[in-house]
Amino acid sequence: MKEIAYQNINYIPSGSTLPDGRIVYRKLDTTLNDVFLLMNTSLGTTWTASAKIERPFKNGFNASGSYLYNRARSINDGTASTAGSNWANNPIGIDANNPPLTTSNNDARHRVNLTAVLPVPLGKGVRSTASFFYNGQTGRPYVILFNGNPNNDGRSNNDIAFIPATPDQVVVFNGTWDQLDAFINGDPASRNNRGTIPPRNAGRAPWFNQLDFRYAVNLPTYGRARVELTLDVFNLLNAFNKDWGWHYFPKFPNSSGNGLIGYGGIDAGTGKERLNLSTISSQTFQGTFDRDDLLSRATAQVGARIRF
Repeated sequence: MKEIAYQNINYIPSGSTLPDGRIVYRKLDTTLNDVFLLMNTSLGTTWTASAKIERPFKNGFNASGSYLYNRARSINDGTASTAGSNWANNPIGIDANNPPLTTSNNDARHRVNLTAVLPVPLGKGVRSTASFFYNGQTGRPYVILFNGNPNNDGRSNNDIAFIPATPDQVVVFNGTWDQLDAFINGDPASRNNRGTIPPRNAGRAPWFNQLDFRYAVNLPTYGRARVELTLDVFNLLNAFNKDWGWHYFPKFPNSSGNGLIGYGGIDAGTGKERLNLSTISSQTFQGTFDRDDLLSRATAQVGARIRF
């Protein structure tokens, strides 16, 4: 009935803020580490709308298509097993103890399903069918995080990165402004949030497509037994083209960019935030997203079934 909420009440505002507006914390009691307060909140909504069209034909051909649209918003999705992890792994911008209502990790957004079943007569009492299932879906939500602890809350993997609009807003090292600018322009969570700390889950991983195929043959037998031979091909698109059917997902931790931009503190000469670009400027950097190696490959299986 109510959404969950967490606060670490041993961390309180120190009275200072960073140039990007982020609250800096201090410990209320230095002899303690974490003191978590678990609460409920009325914030958070989710709703889903879907439509489906299905048509069977006299010759055994059957086709259907469906579309789903989902929106889900929350302040904390409770993805971990302990209060400490739920508080610490929730990406935040300004205030770690008062996260705003933003897009949930569970926001599915758009999904399209298409199915088709085609009878393939083989004669002499042998029946077979070819089936196709297509799933196209919006990628998972995420946001880019700092690698570091700019707000002094004792955690280095939960601070949403400030996205500069112009080179005079930050000091960059282990890279150039042009490299950072190119990264921001190519990142869905950052390019429309320049000059700000983006909201949690501001971007989405790429849309993915998957087409699965099954061919089933029913063999005539004596008595009541039925023999069925099957061939399943998962992610058939990848079998046609090695660059099709890829599944991308945001890097760990959940809903983050895994600290792709390092936080280097405040520059003594300018008073601006220092951003470490060693990750995104590396020659081995492969981009914001990871590719699921298994799901992105075409795989097949054969089967046999006897029904009595």
